[in-house]
Amino acid sequence: MPHSLRRAADSKTETYINTPTQIAQILLECFDKSALALFRRYLDHHPQVRKWIIAADFALHDKDRPLDCFAFTILPYDAWPAEIEKDVAQALPKDLKKSKALDEAGVDWLRDRRRFHVMITVNKDRMPFSNGPGTDPLAIAREHIDKTLAQAAAVGSPDETIKRLRKLKSEARAQGL
Repeated sequence: MPHSLRRAADSKTETYINTPTQIAQILLECFDKSALALFRRYLDHHPQVRKWIIAADFALHDKDRPLDCFAFTILPYDAWPAEIEKDVAQALPKDLKKSKALDEAGVDWLRDRRRFHVMITVNKDRMPFSNGPGTDPLAIAREHIDKTLAQAAAVGSPDETIKRLRKLKSEARAQGL
């Protein structure tokens, strides 16, 4: 079992739940060493930045693509979100993943050192809730929902969050999530 996973002690089955720090470690383990060096260099170029934006776009379940893709862009939070959105809209096509070509201005925008881009490709037939061969993904998914709800309640999450998690739990049971 990878070191980044830990067993949930109160479970009859082996369910593994990662903390946010462990999730970050897993992502960093996905970077090859050159990407990690590039990211550190990127941060070194922005020593004054204390607030960041992480923008994301996902290309999932596209039958014309061999893999699913998660794209993240990290940039300083030095402008209002509407200004950042306007900058993106002016530089890039509305749906970049469907574009066949990119003009020089779009290439320059993507290469601008103000932004750092990360792309993660994943197999389309992955099982997000699995503890290995022979486990029931549906049962594990439901258990994750239960544990997330319990943890949210234990740390005093806002009522709206608890309400949404309870609704998710109810829908998961009723609809065979």
